[in-house]
Amino acid sequence: MKRTYNEFIDNGLFVVSYYLKKDIQDITINDLKKTTDYFSNLAIKVLDNETLRNIVYTGYFSSQYEMSYRFMEKYYKTFEKRKNNVYKQYNNLLNNVSDDKYCICCGEKQVNINIEIGRNIIPDIVAGKFYNSANNLQMVDICPICCYLALLSIFNVIPIITKKGTIPSCVLYISDSNVVMKNITSKNMDLVLTQSLMNSIQIPKRQSLINITKDYNLPDFILNNISYITQVNFINNKNGSSIEKDIINNNKILFINKLSNTNNLEFFKKFYLYHALLDDKSMIKSIINQVNKYLEEGDIENMCDLIEKYEIPNKVKVLINKTFNMIMSANDEDALRKEIKLCDTIAKFEQFLLKNYEKSNQDLNEGEIYELTNYKYWNKYKYLLEWKLIREIKKNKGDK
Repeated sequence: MKRTYNEFIDNGLFVVSYYLKKDIQDITINDLKKTTDYFSNLAIKVLDNETLRNIVYTGYFSSQYEMSYRFMEKYYKTFEKRKNNVYKQYNNLLNNVSDDKYCICCGEKQVNINIEIGRNIIPDIVAGKFYNSANNLQMVDICPICCYLALLSIFNVIPIITKKGTIPSCVLYISDSNVVMKNITSKNMDLVLTQSLMNSIQIPKRQSLINITKDYNLPDFILNNISYITQVNFINNKNGSSIEKDIINNNKILFINKLSNTNNLEFFKKFYLYHALLDDKSMIKSIINQVNKYLEEGDIENMCDLIEKYEIPNKVKVLINKTFNMIMSANDEDALRKEIKLCDTIAKFEQFLLKNYEKSNQDLNEGEIYELTNYKYWNKYKYLLEWKLIREIKKNKGDK
């Protein structure tokens, strides 16, 4: 079978691959049919835990997982009845593959137009959100195979469990790398099979994404060849469905790995810098906004060096260093810090530079002055100068 790169379908596919001990491309429909008894049994074993049962209320609303517990007292009092209810849904899908249309997920001609596909099977999938060429968006052209795999994604879910035992949202990971997906699935399935899911990652979701290279033992040679890892945070409950995604590309993955390998990841999280990284905002600016905390913190200069290397191009760093030497030759640190903070417009920043240029014996050429006062970039240069000054203040403070 081929990957679809849909987060629910592919997670289910790698769950099947783990159980069958087969590469995904070698899995057939007949293989899938042999898994329905095993996975329906496993699903009820997991969901009979009252806390973990919240996974279905939060993420798989109206599926037979959820129905088995919503109507447990009325229809599904025993383990076998709950299991059979899920088992029937699985088999109803796999036994009704047709050739009515091409599937918009896998591309195979195996859609059955008589099966109504909604978010009861694949979270966040409703007709109005997907392109369908010939049915006026009344149904979604997704095949029963993809639907079955999407239901199996539940075994790769990391529940975000609160102290009260509730699960406000569910998390899945997806990457372009098959090796990464295998590693993630292997660890998650081990947690499921050893009934250790309650002890799984229960920290805030963005922190768990920053921890991913460490938590899933992803070695350097794998990380060098990953294009992205996406954390999918989803809700699919009685009030509706929604999906939020945080994506780390290869540059961010390698940067996070450097932080981890140099024992700087905890400092990084302590300053909540992962928000800036994931939102493509300046981590340096974030530290400036926590300047007192930074000045009081111990030796985190190695982390700051890594952030500078990630965030500041060499050409810009050379210009900032040259400009910093210019303004430092004409001022003391305290006076400079006050002046820089007052530069809240491009005109004030330009006046600040010109005044210090006249006082100093440093040479800046016209092109460099123009670059520093360019209306697109002046604010960036301003906070980078402020950052260099703050680092200098901390250094001098430590030398005393």
